[in-house]
Amino acid sequence: MKKTVIHILAGLTLAMLLAGCAATRSGGEASAGGINPAESTTPRQASAASESADDAAADWTEAVGKGKIGFQMPDFSVPTVSGETFTLSQTLKERELVLINLWASWCGPCVHEFPFLQQAYEANQDRVDVIALSVEQGDSLEKLKQFSEENHVSFQIGQDENLRLAQCFNVMSIPTSLLVDRSGKVVWMQTGAMRSAEDVKRLFEQYLQKAGMEAGNGEVRYQIRVVDQAGNPVAGAVVNFCSDEACQPVPADEKGLCEYSTAPGEYHVQILSLPEGYEAETAEALTVGPEAESGTLSVRKLG
Repeated sequence: MKKTVIHILAGLTLAMLLAGCAATRSGGEASAGGINPAESTTPRQASAASESADDAAADWTEAVGKGKIGFQMPDFSVPTVSGETFTLSQTLKERELVLINLWASWCGPCVHEFPFLQQAYEANQDRVDVIALSVEQGDSLEKLKQFSEENHVSFQIGQDENLRLAQCFNVMSIPTSLLVDRSGKVVWMQTGAMRSAEDVKRLFEQYLQKAGMEAGNGEVRYQIRVVDQAGNPVAGAVVNFCSDEACQPVPADEKGLCEYSTAPGEYHVQILSLPEGYEAETAEALTVGPEAESGTLSVRKLG
């Protein structure tokens, strides 16, 4: 049966949504507190584990609807199809970035995107981790494991338990992807599938480079993509990056991408010129800076 995330969420009352974030979860949350449920525990250990799980549940209850770029992710743990447990905080001790992909097995664009994620993961797995969390509660771990094996996926797959990430980020369409840096901050978000493995690799490269620059107090690379109403790139568009002191025009490449490497700061971004056959909305503008290093400007193709 064809489903949508809107359908999934519409079936829940607000009280159920809040209860879902606060509910006790199996395996993963206990692991987040450092306790292995298979081991025996003393009363003091059991109390500490309960407090840790309660704290984690409270974090996710308070996070409902607050997810955006710049958001500090609460820690979470989930069992994966490999039989292991993924814990965000532990992974960020070993990797510089984590890409979280929210999807479902019935979602065609989601499945189409997986080979791109796989290729980019294979090229960067020493520095980047990828985990795909299904928002479809009917996607059991057994079903997801079968999907993983049939599609030769080597990155981690699990469930968005109690739809806590979907609720946090108000996800109404999938796939939706989040990129989390080593500090646990969301630095990039996108709704809709990536177009190619190269786009995913370029995304990883951008934020890995940014992490290296910040470590050395260097420049930051800001990226703006210019697309038409159908989502197609607009090569040859020129975007103006303006600070309080000056403006810098940057042309878009064949993928509609404008990249501007400069000192960290806040920049007002607006279309300066377009190729023949396109027009821009006069009010179309955005700001890049500490809260967001990338964005998209949409223009209209005539005819």
